[in-house]
Amino acid sequence: MHGMFRLRKSLAWGMPNDQGARCKERGKLIMAFARHETFYVRDGWLRKGLKNLDKYGVKFFRSKEAADVLGMGKNMVNSLRFWLRATGLMGESDQQPKTEFGKLIDKHDPYFEDIGTLWLMHYQLLKNKELSTT
Repeated sequence: MHGMFRLRKSLAWGMPNDQGARCKERGKLIMAFARHETFYVRDGWLRKGLKNLDKYGVKFFRSKEAADVLGMGKNMVNSLRFWLRATGLMGESDQQPKTEFGKLIDKHDPYFEDIGTLWLMHYQLLKNKELSTT
């Protein structure tokens, strides 16, 4: 069987894109499509996200005001929220809005200028299986 056909067949097309969606038939983790709303990480987004995470908390990224405050469209805000979570910078709750990793990055390289920071971000993206994207 050809590799690409096997890959397509193994993906559960039409399954919900919620966090950690699992294929009920096989019990395997499936990849999510377009949680990033088709936006790649833009220059300055993660800094902007971390700064506003401190001010407003996690719930801010689901609020109607977020697009105006951030100067982005609604889909871009959703994308930013995804990238903050996928890179391990943002936590799940307002009690712990930043992860320990997010706090370290904010303290030592808040503008993401060091190449080491970019490597760490890349590693975070690769190790997070639930938020892996295509």
